Parts: sequence; structure tokens; C-alpha cells
Amino acid sequence: GQMTSWLSRYYPLMIAFLYTMMRAAAVTEKANRVAPLVNSWKFHKSHQEDDERGVWMDYERQYVVQYISQSRAGFFIRGSQLTVPTVQKLLYYLGAVSFALFSRLSAV
Repeated sequence: GQMTSWLSRYYPLMIAFLYTMMRAAAVTEKANRVAPLVNSWKFHKSHQEDDERGVWMDYERQYVVQYISQSRAGFFIRGSQLTVPTVQKLLYYLGAVSFALFSRLSAV
């Protein structure tokens, strides 16, 4: 009756919404990996002069890494960064509600 029409109408929209959220969370996760990637780069052709002087940290690179980390690029919802674990929790809740609804439909 009403529940099946509601499910057939809104369930595909919920699935599409969660798929979109998962894609946005994947972009956020990729953006969170940029700072460690930049930190692994070497900007100088040779670190031999730095090693001779006892310099063990590239401060210019550190400024870039801090800037990227503090910019917190990615998708946000109401001030909270959208991450994959957050969307996985939503998927878990949708699965639990779906199981309850479908088991109720099969009982009728």
C-alpha cells in the first residue's frame, strides 16, 4: 500500500543522495592526502649542502605543508568535514532502516 509506494518513490533518491555524498567524501579524503604528499617532495636539487650545514628540515616546504593542512580543503556540511566514515555511518543507518521496512513488508 502506502509504504511500498513511498519506498518506490523515495528509496532511489536516498540511494542517489548517499552515492553523491560518498563521492564528495572521497574528494575530501583525497584533499586530506595532499599535505603528506607535498611533505615527501624535495624542492632542492641537492640536499648535500644542507646535510653539510646540519639542516634537517626544509622550512619552505614546511610552510607549504602547514598552509595546505590549515586550509582544510574538502566538502563541509554545517561546519563538519564530510569524510568516508561519516557517510558509512549514514549507509549503515539506511541499511538498518531498510531491513526493518522490508521485513515489515514481507510480514504483511
